[in-house]
Amino acid sequence: INNYKYSNKFKERILNIPKSIRAKSIEQIAKRLSLTREEASKNESLNDEPIRGISGGISKRRFYITKSQGRIHYFLDNNVLLFDSLNIQHDEDLN
Repeated sequence: INNYKYSNKFKERILNIPKSIRAKSIEQIAKRLSLTREEASKNESLNDEPIRGISGGISKRRFYITKSQGRIHYFLDNNVLLFDSLNIQHDEDLN
């Protein structure tokens, strides 16, 4: 992925979480950006997956920070990745 952005909601959230979770989040974002969608889906530490119920040609997906620390949600549209939300509780902000 060569083109990525962060929503204002995401930027605000990542600045206001515990430092240990922030560090792991940044590590996982870097890993996700270095992999194709297929590779990220197969990577056990990311477990990148689609979020069901989203339509309109834009793919909403999520991947683990860690299995116990929550997930990062993002949109993928024409190889542009928009990090949308960072959730440190299971299925928080799932809409």
